[in-house]
Amino acid sequence: EDPLACAKRELREELGYQAREWVSLGRFPCDGNHGNGFANLYLARGAHQVGEIIADDLEEQEIIKLSRTELMQSLLDGEFKVLSWSTAVALALFHV
Repeated sequence: EDPLACAKRELREELGYQAREWVSLGRFPCDGNHGNGFANLYLARGAHQVGEIIADDLEEQEIIKLSRTELMQSLLDGEFKVLSWSTAVALALFHV
């Protein structure tokens, strides 16, 4: 599956959202020493709810809306516990 199509599908299935614009933040190897896959990161601009969550195998989700300043502070405070999440947020801050 094309990475952008996958990102769009995941946003719709897991949150019930769609976005008016998608910005590619880059493609990065997950493990530079072993070449075990890549992470394709995107910024979903103008995301809005269009329906219910489709997937039924998910953990409970909570959508939290943050200002740019709050997002930057959360990043600096280490609130994003996964490297790919921190990377995506840091790169997205250049576009918001």
